[in-house]
Amino acid sequence: ACEKYWGTELKAAIEARDGVLVVRPDSGELPGIVLDVLQKLEGRFGSTKTATGHRLLPPYIRVIQGDGVDINSLEVILQAMKDNGWAADNCAFGSGGALLQKLHRDTQK
Repeated sequence: ACEKYWGTELKAAIEARDGVLVVRPDSGELPGIVLDVLQKLEGRFGSTKTATGHRLLPPYIRVIQGDGVDINSLEVILQAMKDNGWAADNCAFGSGGALLQKLHRDTQK
């Protein structure tokens, strides 16, 4: 969808709208799926550099990752993003179905 729809036939509407499109990747291996989506979106929408030199998608498009996210995988994802030159501001994080089984929502334990 990042390349076929968001970045082609819907691109002009996304760029013109007053709001943010938040893209949710399919399930996949972390952190690879997050990096893959960021790269595909950058290929269609471009990016700018932050003051620290990290790549940032345009303000009208961001990514949310919830599948497989816990305190440990969050650190891995953010480190991979940093290592690959991506700003943390590109992503929001949640916790998918594992919220009930793996961690306590308030203490993250």
